Amino acid sequence: MNFSFGLLEMVGGFLMFALKAFLTSKITEISLMLK
Repeated sequence: MNFSFGLLEMVGGFLMFALKAFLTSKITEISLMLK
């Protein structure tokens, strides 16, 4: 039970990191296009 929760937390943290990196790159791309 505890192990699976730790795994879930790790996957969730990785997904949040990937989403943040994706959004940051998209925002940078859009702001560069608008300049």
